[in-house]
Amino acid sequence: MTKVSNLSSADKLMNLIGKNLGSESIKQKAPTGSTSTQKASSGTSQTNNAKLTSQANASGINVQTVFDPSGPSILQRANKRKQIQEARKQHNIERIFALALNYNLDTQNEENIDPDWFNHFITLAEQISSPAMQELWAKILVGELSFPGTFSYKSLQLLKQMTLKEANSFQHVCKLICKTKRDKGGKVIFGYYRKPSLFNLLNPKSKNVMNLSKFGFPYTDLLTLSEVGLLYQSEIESGEIDQKEGLVLHFATSTLALKPKSNGLVLTYFKLTQTGYELSKLLRPSVNQRYLDELKQMLEEVFKVS
Repeated sequence: MTKVSNLSSADKLMNLIGKNLGSESIKQKAPTGSTSTQKASSGTSQTNNAKLTSQANASGINVQTVFDPSGPSILQRANKRKQIQEARKQHNIERIFALALNYNLDTQNEENIDPDWFNHFITLAEQISSPAMQELWAKILVGELSFPGTFSYKSLQLLKQMTLKEANSFQHVCKLICKTKRDKGGKVIFGYYRKPSLFNLLNPKSKNVMNLSKFGFPYTDLLTLSEVGLLYQSEIESGEIDQKEGLVLHFATSTLALKPKSNGLVLTYFKLTQTGYELSKLLRPSVNQRYLDELKQMLEEVFKVS
């Protein structure tokens, strides 16, 4: 890679910003520090320069022309950068549509997609370059075409802001969620307790909780997913489960039917927000079997499980 100049990395970055955003070039500062210090940092500086130059070129910013007055004008450079950006957006949209063609649409629903929703989708999706995230956007498009109104503007905006790391964490959570007939929102059950009474006050099995970090859901992920709006941070209680009626937990690929062995039993869980529940429909992962087995083992302490 051609060496740009003897400026420090900070000065080079400031010049790149100034030149390519239409501002006057920031004047070069005199080097500071001892000669030995400058030599020690030479290797790192050259590596940083190569990375910065490569990233700039990929974005249509020709670093060489910044220091070459005889090169293309600032307007020409700006136009070239815009062309590259627009081409990238077009590529992203076409890639998402190509992925969407791999899924089957529900042709029974004749309702048309909301044009405003579609325009909003295009505006956000054209900025998605990660192949993994493009797959999710393709699923959203197919889901909305099949059942208009499935995904809200809020869900689109949240997905646009979500990082790949956050998406992976959310995928782990979705392997733990279940639904019930009374509450169709996704929930992650992690414990139970028995309300105190004269009959069970001294019962050693009055409470139990699971360590969800063993199943790919550490507390840090709870905080992260709560912060982005996919999950409620506070634990929620189910309310006392009726002994006669019981409760059926519906997981992705299996169910657990619970019959309380005594009165006063309550489940504790974390719950997906409405936006989180909408986006969970994109993933449809298989249930974490290890989690399901340990959950069943824990619940059998106070429930008849089938």
